[in-house]
Amino acid sequence: MSVNTQRQQRGFSLVEVLVSVVLIAVGLLGNASLQALSLNNTSDARYRSLATIKSDSLAAAMHANTGFWQNIALVPVTAANGFNITGSVVSDSTLDAQAADCSGAACTPLQMAGYDLKNWGLEIANSLPGGAGNVNCSLVGTNPISCVITISWTEINVALNKISGTETGALASGVTVTQIYSVVVQP
Repeated sequence: MSVNTQRQQRGFSLVEVLVSVVLIAVGLLGNASLQALSLNNTSDARYRSLATIKSDSLAAAMHANTGFWQNIALVPVTAANGFNITGSVVSDSTLDAQAADCSGAACTPLQMAGYDLKNWGLEIANSLPGGAGNVNCSLVGTNPISCVITISWTEINVALNKISGTETGALASGVTVTQIYSVVVQP
C-alpha cells in the first residue's frame, strides 16, 4: 500500500466516526421525544380512567339513595345548571347545608345526598387537576328522572414538532386543555 492510500483511509475513518456520532445523537433525541409523549399519554389515560371511576361511584350512590334521587319534590329538576360541585362545596344551598356525617350514622335521604355530593366533589378535586363536577337532572314527561353526571379537569399536553412555528393543534403548542367526561344515569 502506498503512503497516499494510508492517509486517505485514516481521514475517511474519522469522517465515519463523526457521522455515526451525529446519527446516534439524532436517534437519542427522537427516543427522548417518544418517551415524553408516552409519559404524557399515560398521564392523560390515568385522568380519564379516574373520571370514569368517579362518575360510576356517584351513579352507585344515586342508585343507593332512591329516596332523594327519585323524588321529584326533593331533586330540583328545573335547575338550569344542575348541582355544581367544586371541592366539598355544592352550588345548591339546601344540599350544601347538610353537615351530617353519614358514614356511621343513619341519615335522611336529603342528608345522604349532600354527604355523597360533597365527598364526591372532594375526591374529584384531590385526584384530578382542576377537577370539578356537575349533576344535572331532568324529567321528561312521565319518564323517570335522568341525571347527567359531568366531570371536567385540565390536562397539559406535551409540545411536539414545534420547529417552524406554523404547527397547529393542542400537541403542537403544549397548551392546557380542559377535558370533559359525561354519563347519563337514571337513579
